[in-house]
Amino acid sequence: MKTIKDYYQLLADNAARKATFKEDKRALKRLLHLEYYELNKNIFRALDIGMILIILFNLGAVVITNALVVKVEPDIEFAEANPVQAELNDYQPLVDEQGEFDYEPIKSFFRQMIIWIIMIGLYVRTRRHTFTEEGLTMLGLIVLFWIVTTGLDFFHDLGFWVGVLKYGI
Repeated sequence: MKTIKDYYQLLADNAARKATFKEDKRALKRLLHLEYYELNKNIFRALDIGMILIILFNLGAVVITNALVVKVEPDIEFAEANPVQAELNDYQPLVDEQGEFDYEPIKSFFRQMIIWIIMIGLYVRTRRHTFTEEGLTMLGLIVLFWIVTTGLDFFHDLGFWVGVLKYGI
């Protein structure tokens, strides 16, 4: 007859086997990824360059849009979106219609940064866990989609900016 101590030992052995299996599975996936990366090194590099282009396209579109706003309305008054900086440096703080400080630009900035952190984090995680043709194809399609969408936004803004410079507003 088995005692409680025997059952605890069986549970401990089973947990140890599961932990060893998980570690072995993780190590095997890592080795598979490293081998697959060596076979498709150029494709992975192209995807990394694509992610850099995505970030540059997005930032460029934001900069061009802001420059166009200043060009269209040159008498616009700038206000400090950071309340601490506004108080420390005697800048004019950004206020809403009620005269209270407007936190919406700061919230918008943090929402955008959270979206970028999530997107880049998911890309890095997916890239490090890709070891099949299907996974690489899906990763490539996702990066291509983001390049196209952010590139269209950037080149649309760039084309408008060139038109403004050439023909004026």
